[in-house]
Amino acid sequence: MSRPVPTPSEPTSPDSTQHCCGRRYDSMDETTRRNRILDAACTAICQHGYHAASMDNVATYSGMSKKTLYHFYPSKRTLFEAVILERLFSRIVFMPDPKDTLEEQLLKLTLQSAEALLNPEKINLLRSVIAESGRNPEITERITQLFEVSKANFPIQDWIETQVKQGTLKIPNVHDAADQLFGSAIGGTLLAHLCTCKRPRTGKDLEDFIRSSIKVFITAHISPP
Repeated sequence: MSRPVPTPSEPTSPDSTQHCCGRRYDSMDETTRRNRILDAACTAICQHGYHAASMDNVATYSGMSKKTLYHFYPSKRTLFEAVILERLFSRIVFMPDPKDTLEEQLLKLTLQSAEALLNPEKINLLRSVIAESGRNPEITERITQLFEVSKANFPIQDWIETQVKQGTLKIPNVHDAADQLFGSAIGGTLLAHLCTCKRPRTGKDLEDFIRSSIKVFITAHISPP
């Protein structure tokens, strides 16, 4: 769950005097500081867009000095890249239970991925990133590169590749198969959230839909006995 981030209306001061939960920022460890900066950067990007968002905004929302920001992130670009890789597409850790069937393993993994992607904060951030990518070719190219790198944070393809190596699934192109599964199980719901073109599936409706997509996927690729 994301940590609360100060709103623009909240008074802030340099991190040498600002307090959080009864503690001075200068007593916070580096991981806590870094997380707070990323929270603030997410807020700045969602409210202003990447180009309009500034390190001044991030300093205000985090209650830290710009000197502290540049200590952790030497440029706005490196901070933006960290937001994409660590917040928008944060790593999903999945440990399959060998007692589960293939369908049960893949269902748990896909539900975990859906939960990670479809929360409102990430949807808002993704909208802002998509809007920015349409305005600036350089940003578009960099976002494409980051999206490619971020695939390593989603273990669906790794899980499929493991099953292929073990001979339980027969799939000629693991990369394409992972894209197809993601598109059929989560992609439509993600699109509905992003463009509000229709009411997105939630709760049990989403789980049943994902379960159905997985059943079709496993049936199509299961290796013959």
